[in-house]
Amino acid sequence: MKTVSCVKIFFVFVIFLVKEVESEPLRCEIMAPIAILVNAENGKVLFEKNSTQVCYPASTTKLATIFYAMHKKGKDLDQLITASADAIGIVPSHVRRNSGKHPSYRLEFGGTHAGIKAGEQLDLKSLLYAAMLVSGNDASNVVAENVSGSIPKFMEELNLFLRAIGCKHTYFTNPHGLPDHRHVTTAFDLALMARFAKKNPIFKDVVMTMQYERPQTNKQEAFWLKQTNGLLKPGKYYYPYATGIKTGYTQQAGFNLVASAQKGDRDLIAVVCNCQESAQRYRTVVQLFEAAFNEPKQARKLLSQEYDLFHKQLEGAKDTLHAVLSTDLTVSFYPSEEKEFHSEVMWYPLELPIKERDEVGCVQLFDQNGKWEKTIPLLASRGVDPTFMYKAGKKMELIGMFMKRNRAYFGYGMALGVLSISFLLVKRKRLKTSGNDFL
Repeated sequence: MKTVSCVKIFFVFVIFLVKEVESEPLRCEIMAPIAILVNAENGKVLFEKNSTQVCYPASTTKLATIFYAMHKKGKDLDQLITASADAIGIVPSHVRRNSGKHPSYRLEFGGTHAGIKAGEQLDLKSLLYAAMLVSGNDASNVVAENVSGSIPKFMEELNLFLRAIGCKHTYFTNPHGLPDHRHVTTAFDLALMARFAKKNPIFKDVVMTMQYERPQTNKQEAFWLKQTNGLLKPGKYYYPYATGIKTGYTQQAGFNLVASAQKGDRDLIAVVCNCQESAQRYRTVVQLFEAAFNEPKQARKLLSQEYDLFHKQLEGAKDTLHAVLSTDLTVSFYPSEEKEFHSEVMWYPLELPIKERDEVGCVQLFDQNGKWEKTIPLLASRGVDPTFMYKAGKKMELIGMFMKRNRAYFGYGMALGVLSISFLLVKRKRLKTSGNDFL
């Protein structure tokens, strides 16, 4: 019997074979008070310490600002934007924080800036790099104002967006992260933001860039924006597998870092908050990354070729179809990543007789998110013959199909036969009339 590929149309019989792999928490002693490590692809939490504790994000806020701007603007990043005086307005920190006369987005002396001037025209792409590479608070404000028409409107939209993607404990009052007692988040929420942001290829490129030449504008000559993330640039904190993302610091927030790294088949995100010194944040994320990257994979057998049997009743068969896997169904996983699987048994359209070792179906394995993992063929463990009545019925079907396909020829033949008989009858009658009856 000719086997059928699993990609073709088949009859489906689904069995949910849920297999849960018990996770083993990643063992790592860290000094940072708040931390989380997650798999960027599936969101599995590999390690956490106070990850849902509310804290101040500082400039890691810009991760959300820039990602949302890219989300809303798409690939339209070359448009020129004019920086308003309100967006880059700056006051002393004590005036901004204590007077109650300035909005939360107002800039303050001592913060990080990209040197943008009032009335300066810059393209949106340059502003994104300025916000992420040199942590420009002014660039963040200009982006927000352009994206939504006003900075307050942008913050309203951003908070709704973050809530929609699952950030339950985040509320931002400004686009840059300067101190505001209402401007809060959690390490868990920051990791979630990073996961969504990394799905955008432009975002991934921006946060990995070492330097970017900001083009000449109507106010300034061109100059270089240089990366400030210690994991990416040469130095004592350089980490060869790092792929971003954003640092943050204020006296109120401490030293924060949202970092990502990729090695082999593992793409990870680490977040640390409220560190006492800059070195602590870098060392902690590297410690978490190394613990995960050095974790050996384990294998587990979910279904056995020898012991797991599959059965199907076929119309017209003398016996039940019995099938086995062509090989054991196994999965490999990291101990710190708990997974659940379900399998779907899919039978092909089958015709009798079936021979032993014919491919009659397949078992497909999916993870808890519905992601396909692998497919294992099902083979008939013994032959299955049709009943006499089934074979007779099939022969009648073939005859009927033959006649249906050739009914035009049968029609012509019958018409010709009728004409021939009619001709003979007429001829016979004429012969009788003439007296020459030879019949």
